[in-house]
Amino acid sequence: MATMLKCKRCEEFSPGTADLCVHCGAALFGAQRVERLGDPDVVEPPSGSPIVRRYRDAYRVGAALVALGNTIKIVGAVLGGVIVLGSLGAGDGPFGGGAVVAGLISAAIGGGLLWVCGVIVAAQGEVLRATLDTAVASSPFLENVERLDAMGLPRSIGDRTAAP
Repeated sequence: MATMLKCKRCEEFSPGTADLCVHCGAALFGAQRVERLGDPDVVEPPSGSPIVRRYRDAYRVGAALVALGNTIKIVGAVLGGVIVLGSLGAGDGPFGGGAVVAGLISAAIGGGLLWVCGVIVAAQGEVLRATLDTAVASSPFLENVERLDAMGLPRSIGDRTAAP
């Protein structure tokens, strides 16, 4: 049986181990303690709590950064390929081999720079995700079900991590 704390400010329930309300952030000092089972007025705290929503939004930002970085890498590769093809086509023109060499160098610089920028942006998204994983896993304001919801993981994973 789990203990819940009823916030004096918003009158919502938070986990019994929380110091602050997961809904409004108010201190839970002196809050009414209620057992979760056997009390019909106690409801499960919604996984849509402000803290969970904040983490979910931050995970979306991390995913968007990774997607943006991958897009920049693809654009860099395509741009490099277009420049190479253009320079090969210009090889028959008045500048001959010089146009091909200049095109290859331009493709390497332009496409390479975009590729590196894409790698950096995608890496920042992954760093954000890893930082969020640590913050969510160590947050005293979240129960395990809320941690799973915040990370976007299926709740069935929580069943596998329980001690036998």
